[in-house]
Amino acid sequence: MYGYGPFIHYAKFKKLDSEKHPEYTMFDNATKAMKLILEKMRYNQPIDQIEKDMTPIISYFDGIIKKYNKDEKGDKKMKYAAQYNLARIFQFLDRHDKTIEIGKVMIADDYEKKDGERFVEQSTEFKRKLEFHRMTNRHIIPRNANDEKDVEGEAGEEEEED
Repeated sequence: MYGYGPFIHYAKFKKLDSEKHPEYTMFDNATKAMKLILEKMRYNQPIDQIEKDMTPIISYFDGIIKKYNKDEKGDKKMKYAAQYNLARIFQFLDRHDKTIEIGKVMIADDYEKKDGERFVEQSTEFKRKLEFHRMTNRHIIPRNANDEKDVEGEAGEEEEED
């Protein structure tokens, strides 16, 4: 197990503030579904099903980014929220190249630039550690019944808000 143990990570996701926004219901439903899916993620289980369940949510957030691409403040906020959630999803799915790509776009858009920088920094470090250990993701597939037990991990710190 390379000295790693289970770890509980608390993550924040972006939501829309205004219930009047035409995307509010769909965005809120996608965020809630995303949280429910990620709650099923375990350190000793493959993430294939999680990734499959996330596909429609990823498509939705990707569509938001393409739809809201004007330089207006409202569009920038909407695009940023979708980018943030998408980057966080890819980070949990250990698709760090995608997270870094989104982080660089967030930096280039110059809207909440620090979040983009944080995504690039975190995913670069995750990638470095995975490459060092010759692993493709942070989930260790059990080799026996004892490894399949669901062990509570250590709780991590909540993410910082700027």
